[in-house]
Amino acid sequence: MNIYKIFSAGILAILFAANLNAQSDARANTAPAAFLGSDEITVFLRVVATELEDTEGPVFFISGANGGAMDKSMEASKHADLDNVWTVVLTPDDYYGTSVETIEGKISNNSGIETNPFTLTAFDPAVMEGKMVQWVPATAIYSENVSVIFNATMSDRDDLTGTDPIYMWAWNNPEELGDAANQGEWGSIDPSAVCEKIGENLWRKDFIPQEYWDTEKTMSEFGCLFRNMAGDAQTEDLTVPLVGPPVTEVATV
Repeated sequence: MNIYKIFSAGILAILFAANLNAQSDARANTAPAAFLGSDEITVFLRVVATELEDTEGPVFFISGANGGAMDKSMEASKHADLDNVWTVVLTPDDYYGTSVETIEGKISNNSGIETNPFTLTAFDPAVMEGKMVQWVPATAIYSENVSVIFNATMSDRDDLTGTDPIYMWAWNNPEELGDAANQGEWGSIDPSAVCEKIGENLWRKDFIPQEYWDTEKTMSEFGCLFRNMAGDAQTEDLTVPLVGPPVTEVATV
């Protein structure tokens, strides 16, 4: 009897058994990216490179809020266009029955396979005190939602305090995509460029860069400024850097 073969087979059996319930890192993002607890949000659950990759479902979003028990379960829907992406829609404060600061979640199936937990953090408007602009996530991906938050009281050029609505004018130079598609002309800006008011003098523009420019090209950055409807009051130009999705997901984007 070959002792080496028996030992090797035993090790493989142990590894196989362990893998049945193995956990791995999933990735999740939201629309809007900078969400408030009172927003209806879509959570994108990305299972590529996990034990749930290529599963036909059902898939469940197991979650809790503010560091509490992950005792809520919601069945996810398979994304119509993206492989290995599942979605759930919820309003955090209503769903968890509290004022939500963080959502802790993991992804599971009926066989007990689940991912490691991850955390989604609600946007806190207080971080904009004394700050003109911030984008979320800090490392923005060109194929996913990015929120650009603007505090009109901190405009670095013309005074935009109290201006309503606020518009974002955007462009891309490095990839020669030019002005964002469908935002109209400077003198007749399109309603699609309007920002969403999320607080007093606080505005949010949430979009997917590739969709906003109607392109499949990779993007390294976009430029933008905030302005009034007439275009006679505005901020200075801003630049938001962009990166691609994780290497493991490139083939599925």
